Amino acid sequence: MTTIAIRYPFLFLFRITGRLGPLFERAEYTAIGLSGHVSMLDKSVAKERKLKPLNRFERWLLKPIIEDEQKLRRECFRQAVIEVMGEDPKTDWS
Repeated sequence: MTTIAIRYPFLFLFRITGRLGPLFERAEYTAIGLSGHVSMLDKSVAKERKLKPLNRFERWLLKPIIEDEQKLRRECFRQAVIEVMGEDPKTDWS
């Protein structure tokens, strides 16, 4: 609970200064990924747009957001694979 109380003022300052949007864009391609995992496509888009990876402070600041977004995207990707392939990608084939 205390880490949330510490993160909130920092997020507020980033929002006031207008740096929150670019920070989320960098997180999108360097920490979250389109499918919940950072792929080669995500890395190439980040390189093309000249986006730097998040530093330790930025990762700490956005950690709850990144984790929730990764979980949501992984589940959406899993559902899409089930619809298209008819198989659950989490199934153990051994």
